[in-house]
Amino acid sequence: MTPLPLDHTNATQCFLALLRQDDGDLSFSASVWNQILLLGERTQLIGVLAEYLLPFKARLPERAIQRLDWAQQMVRHQQQSVNMALQQLGEALAPYSPMLLKGAAYHVANTRNASGRMMSDIDVLIPKQDLERAERSLWLHGWDNRGKSAYDEQYYRAWMHELPPFVHKKTGIVLDLHHHWLPNDCRWQFDIERVRSRAQPLADMAFSLPDPIDLCLHACAHLWLGGEGDKGWRDLRDIFLLSQAVTSEQLFLRASELNLIQPFARTHLLANQLFGEISSDSQASTQSRLQPRFDKGWALKAMLPPSQFNQPWDVTWAKLSFYCRGHLLRMPLSLLLPHLLRKAITRQRHT
Repeated sequence: MTPLPLDHTNATQCFLALLRQDDGDLSFSASVWNQILLLGERTQLIGVLAEYLLPFKARLPERAIQRLDWAQQMVRHQQQSVNMALQQLGEALAPYSPMLLKGAAYHVANTRNASGRMMSDIDVLIPKQDLERAERSLWLHGWDNRGKSAYDEQYYRAWMHELPPFVHKKTGIVLDLHHHWLPNDCRWQFDIERVRSRAQPLADMAFSLPDPIDLCLHACAHLWLGGEGDKGWRDLRDIFLLSQAVTSEQLFLRASELNLIQPFARTHLLANQLFGEISSDSQASTQSRLQPRFDKGWALKAMLPPSQFNQPWDVTWAKLSFYCRGHLLRMPLSLLLPHLLRKAITRQRHT
């Protein structure tokens, strides 16, 4: 990678340089260090910073060492909790050929992006026809997803690609049980058995792992459909590092087979723009597959970490546009508008 010409007063630029690991200069002011650590927490990447920076403790301020030590301990505690939860889930879901997704899959597969990565839940995919039996089995094993409103139940069961989230009664760990990568009314659809057929079973667990190509493509689809720009740097880092395990041509071919060219090509372009190098020829090749022409500038603004101060209007607009576009890809406008209105009213009532 080509080192960034660092402006040591720009905390966001310094934070990105540390994520890229392309500059050994750690001589930041106390104010910049504080902002870097705050950015790490807000983007859920402080554990990644900890793994990279703690070997250089002699060059770090004491306050930074304390916060990074805390982050590292938090990540290790999460990993232990996930390991225990997977053993429990294996007992409940073993008959239904469960496949791990996202953070739990990265952790078990020990992918390059797994080190220091924080996890907020566990994602598992099973065949749709097994959902009802698997749900009852989870209830018997201490996982509960009941108590939602009638609207929320309809939202998940009629429109989405997953059941309402489960929470373990003792540990509080959250489980998302999927039957597909994509919501039922998403414009990009494919037969999920194509993914399941290439999954590799784990020798010592009841789960399987997606093919490395599919693991990367799912990260792309999840980012583009999720609409959560504030987590964009974490997800783009996932995509960049996962894509290094395979070739771009393999990814394009598989994305074409799964009808995911647009979300893959766009997020792949952004990930390389932010975390790696991409040649002008490769960039032009990727861009040529996107119709209409893709505006990287708008998308990168939407992916900027959340600001502790008032952010520029164009960044706010980009984030709002990204949120709305993601939801519009997940469901048709006739469903989306009433859904967003209901969410806005509910949020207003609770503030």
